[in-house]
Amino acid sequence: MSATVTLSRKFQLYIPKAVREQQQWQAGQELAFIPKGGGVLLMPVPDLELEQLAGIAKGARKEVLPGLKDVLLADDARTDQLAVEHSRERGRSDGIG
Repeated sequence: MSATVTLSRKFQLYIPKAVREQQQWQAGQELAFIPKGGGVLLMPVPDLELEQLAGIAKGARKEVLPGLKDVLLADDARTDQLAVEHSRERGRSDGIG
């Protein structure tokens, strides 16, 4: 089933009744927007207790994918660089430096 809705001026969406019923979504239920390609997926957030999460990653791959570590380290370095630049800019705007 697919449906089309219009984003309101307050950036709100109306979820059509047929979709709500098919998905069994209720008023007040928490939903997550998950980026996917050029759009998003709308998924219900599981209502889990902390105890239910125990062992959820059991058997998960422990190795880092080839090249991922380099990407993560480069991203950390870029984040540090941006923080320094931001700090310098704030110092200038505060009349410091």
